[in-house]
Amino acid sequence: MDTLNDYLDLDTTLFQNQTKTITKLGLSPGSEYGLDLGGRDCLILANFLSNNMERMATFDRALLDLDELSIDEQVIRLLLPKDV
Repeated sequence: MDTLNDYLDLDTTLFQNQTKTITKLGLSPGSEYGLDLGGRDCLILANFLSNNMERMATFDRALLDLDELSIDEQVIRLLLPKDV
């Protein structure tokens, strides 16, 4: 919790709005990659992809093992927070 709060306090941490389009896109990561992702993780990924974010910091090993994720011609690189 302390680590996440530290990242939330950074000026570089952005928050985006969720829309129906983003929610629909959030259905794709698990089915396209066969990942056992929860709904929250899928929505976060969809939000980043829809807002043209180039990278996402995560501690989730399943995502980090992918290195990058591509859906609907949108690509996001997945890395540890220390590598941002």
